[in-house]
Amino acid sequence: IVFVAFGTLVQLTPNFLQALVEGMKSEHFDVLWSLKPDRRPKDIGIPETFRMESYVPQRAVLVHPSVKLFVLHCGMNSISESMIAGKPMLGIPIFGDQHYNSARIHDLKIGLRLDKAKLSSNQVKACVDRLLNEPQFLEAARQASKVIRCTGGRKRAADILEETLELGIRHLVP
Repeated sequence: IVFVAFGTLVQLTPNFLQALVEGMKSEHFDVLWSLKPDRRPKDIGIPETFRMESYVPQRAVLVHPSVKLFVLHCGMNSISESMIAGKPMLGIPIFGDQHYNSARIHDLKIGLRLDKAKLSSNQVKACVDRLLNEPQFLEAARQASKVIRCTGGRKRAADILEETLELGIRHLVP
């Protein structure tokens, strides 16, 4: 399964939607797309291998073993959830910090990125094919997941905050 989600704020253009649909049309995998009904492609045939839902529990979907790839806008929450799940990503940033975030995905070799302004179905297809078939992306995503899981998560963050409140930071400043 290729999972697609572009958050709740993004308004996708008809050309953008068509490039994604055409680029992900395949007999080899299904697509699960979280997209509200009023934002779904109009006048674009949706293949039978696509399932569009108004809402999906993103974290639960990403950890499912059938999900092999996440196509996203590169919001930090989505990136974090994908990294924890160890899934490769195809980032297509829309605005704000998403451009920087997608560059970091690319730098870490846990995914590829595309420019929304130059998006074509051929580019989408080529990237999806690479991400699904070249094992180095999955290996890098799994390694990133291991590193993140070793940090201690919320519990460790809460401990650090409590230690800082109790001890202050004077001892850290030269």
